Amino acid sequence: MKNIMTLNFSKNPVDDVQKDIYIKELEQSYQKSYENDRTLSAFKNIVVFVSICSIIGSAAVSFFAENTIFNKNEPYSILYKRWFILFISFSVYFVWCILVCEIAKLQKQSILCKRKIVLLRELLNIDYSAYDVLPKNDVSGAKNPFLIRYSQEIPASYKMILLISWCFNSLLLFYIYCLNKSMFGLYLAISIIQFLSLIILYKKGILERYESFYSIVGCMLSRILHVKIIETFENTIHSNLTALTEAKRLNLNLEDYYKILIAIEDKNFYKHKGIDIKRTLAIFIKCLIPNCVLKSLSRFTKDKNNYLYKTIYKITQIKGGGSTITQQYFRSNFIIDFHKKYRRKILELYFSRFWINCFFDKQTQLNLYLVSVRFDKNVIGIISAHQYFFGKIIRYPTKSQIFVLLDRLSNVSSTILAENIFYKLESLFSIKLINQEDIISILCCYKNLISNNKIFDPTNDFLKLEEFCNRLIYKI
Repeated sequence: MKNIMTLNFSKNPVDDVQKDIYIKELEQSYQKSYENDRTLSAFKNIVVFVSICSIIGSAAVSFFAENTIFNKNEPYSILYKRWFILFISFSVYFVWCILVCEIAKLQKQSILCKRKIVLLRELLNIDYSAYDVLPKNDVSGAKNPFLIRYSQEIPASYKMILLISWCFNSLLLFYIYCLNKSMFGLYLAISIIQFLSLIILYKKGILERYESFYSIVGCMLSRILHVKIIETFENTIHSNLTALTEAKRLNLNLEDYYKILIAIEDKNFYKHKGIDIKRTLAIFIKCLIPNCVLKSLSRFTKDKNNYLYKTIYKITQIKGGGSTITQQYFRSNFIIDFHKKYRRKILELYFSRFWINCFFDKQTQLNLYLVSVRFDKNVIGIISAHQYFFGKIIRYPTKSQIFVLLDRLSNVSSTILAENIFYKLESLFSIKLINQEDIISILCCYKNLISNNKIFDPTNDFLKLEEFCNRLIYKI
């Protein structure tokens, strides 16, 4: 092992005392990582030896039991043999469970040490090539410790456990098949369940903090649908939480944005569990059936109080998409391939309901959404949005400033869209979240942003917006 004290350090922001502490921690972490790797390597040989001994021993015991303990003339001899062999099978299965848990624990400790080494190396500005702790031919975590994942490399010892345990169960099944062919299907099902449970047990042992079986299934689903997503959930969420911490450090009160954000983007945010089923179905129907067809269907019902008429009317009046705030958060942070719209929507619905909604409460979802979504080109997060549109961080923004920022979320063209803005203003005005003075202030805010070239107005939509707002204010 290289002596860390002989390495050349670049200029550091840390003092000598901190530097010595970091170096000592780095030495201990490297030593522990080295010991864990050696333990895993030795564990493989032990597992192989124990597995072979188990197969030979169980075969010998079964042969001895057949020829000595059980009398072939007794009617219950075959029944006893079957129960005896099942006992051996489950006994060895529990041994495998213990081994799998220990391997997962050792692998987790080894990865944690490597993450700590990467972090300390960054603090000390040590060159990556001078201190190699990552897997060979893999520099994914050279700068970011969270890119070194627990499931990055499955040890050979674990693969050997699965292989040998399957061979062992196969031998027992063959022996049981010779005793009673009619029960072979049951014993085969038991063996498959044991085999799969070992895989699940191992996966559970190496789950990240923000991983679950639902997220693993979701990643498999993304591969089936051929939609690329960011599978390093820990790294992305850590970045979002860091941005949230920075917002709190700047005394930016995100709760001021909640009411208007929910009213604009997701009115049923507190009622659903990640997906708004009714709105999603309504948008699906609207996409399949044109508005003209829906309106013609509504003419068959003369009674406007009829449930069918009300349902069709609501569908035709829907504006905007059906994505909830939770779905928008997942799409903005984890989706890479945006071209496959419908397949991407399936992933959004799945991850929003079964992953994000399970790990984060509603307030955390809103906070993570605000600090991570796109407000304009190369403007990510509420902090960058303040600096880009207003030139500074506004700790106590007005309702007009909040509205203008949140309106940018659904506008990817950096232009002003009069009809969309008016629809939002009309909705907020109807529920009394904004008043006439706020609307006038919003118009002034848009005018300033257009004059400062922060928002573009190539089609003179601002004049249309002024006309719309005058009608709303003065009820013309």
